[in-house]
Amino acid sequence: MIGSRLVSVPGETPPPRVRAAHCRRHRAGNAGCRACVLVCPTEALWIDAAGGLRLQEIDCVGCGACASVCPSQAIEAADTASGDLAEALRRGDVTVGCRYGGADGGVRPPCLAGLHPEQVAGLMLAFPERRIALNVARCGACDIGRLRPLIEAQLAQARAYVALAGAEPRAALVGEAAVPADSPSMSRRALFGALRQETAKLVTGTIAKALGPAALGEHLAHRAALLTAVRRQLAARGGEPLELPLLGAFYVDWEVHERCDGCAGDAGANGPRCVAACPSGAWRLGRAGGRAVLSHDSARCTACGLCEEVCPRNALSARPAPLAADAGRLPKRALPLVRCRGCHAAIAAGGDGLCPNCRKRLGAWPAER
Repeated sequence: MIGSRLVSVPGETPPPRVRAAHCRRHRAGNAGCRACVLVCPTEALWIDAAGGLRLQEIDCVGCGACASVCPSQAIEAADTASGDLAEALRRGDVTVGCRYGGADGGVRPPCLAGLHPEQVAGLMLAFPERRIALNVARCGACDIGRLRPLIEAQLAQARAYVALAGAEPRAALVGEAAVPADSPSMSRRALFGALRQETAKLVTGTIAKALGPAALGEHLAHRAALLTAVRRQLAARGGEPLELPLLGAFYVDWEVHERCDGCAGDAGANGPRCVAACPSGAWRLGRAGGRAVLSHDSARCTACGLCEEVCPRNALSARPAPLAADAGRLPKRALPLVRCRGCHAAIAAGGDGLCPNCRKRLGAWPAER
């Protein structure tokens, strides 16, 4: 698995950072997800014989496409130009070019494929009177130009979200002719600075001035700004709450069917598998009214679908979430409580019958005691 921090070659775009704790592949036992590998234009990412994700840094061009398609938002590109875009939009309309292909623009990330659709949608909603032009004129001549369909798909997803919120989607693809001749050069602050963790803090601080404070987890870099912006848009237009269609959704809600038993009887299960597998902490197991309560927070959900895949009872079904995901953490299933067979503390029924402390103390998941 890729380490939490990768050292870059001086003077070049730093490689991406992967948070293993949020990686869908890692949390599913190194099986299944290959989104980042399939989209990488230089084959710098691959799956090794043990099923782990690997990066050949010398082949990485820092385009950020892997980060923008990661279903659990576990990959962080070193430079997404979020801070520069927000600052430029405060001054007026902006054209976004790219450094790798040489497309002109007032803001120039390494590649337009690295712009996350949540990022683009959030900026459109935060600055509804500004136009964002994505300059794709050089894609045809670029040696990673095969990412053009991805750029188009991500923009379409962002525009659909903004339109659903009742705002005009004022971001579009353009050619060189639409680029102002006096476009200022992009700040190189993000390029030669620290990796994405520090960049994300800068971005959050910049956008928060316009959108207000919110916190949803460090790896959900664009979610807080997006939800704050759409809430303001919905409040301004009034009307009934809207739901985000499942197709192309950034996040979803889940229905938990009666056959959910908290993974009772599954050897080695530490409570519900959805809670253990969820890369964003959207699923949680707590206590209320003398019962264990399985809950879900759509605002933390990345719609990766890993919970549905690992559920041994096929008890989960995706359903549309509120457009602003403002319902908070909702209870989904009440489960009976039992006593830990080690210390007799109250725990949710199912699994090995041990509380986390006893499991750690025993260092195993024994079938019986």
